[in-house]
Amino acid sequence: ARYYQTIDYKSVNTTIFSNQATNHSFGIVGTLQLSPNWRASGELSTTNLDQQVEQSPFIKKNSVQMAQIKTSYAF
Repeated sequence: ARYYQTIDYKSVNTTIFSNQATNHSFGIVGTLQLSPNWRASGELSTTNLDQQVEQSPFIKKNSVQMAQIKTSYAF
């Protein structure tokens, strides 16, 4: 059985990709060295959703905000 298909990317029609959503994101990332071994980093970002995504019945807003805080330890 053949489980994959070879694609010749030189002959792919660009209209296949014209239906893809184009979300736009902006964010800021920061890192803080807490000690010689510990580091903390964080990120704040916002993403404006494409109109195709906004039309989904599961989407209530046209943008998504995210905050992350991470820690790491170097041995």
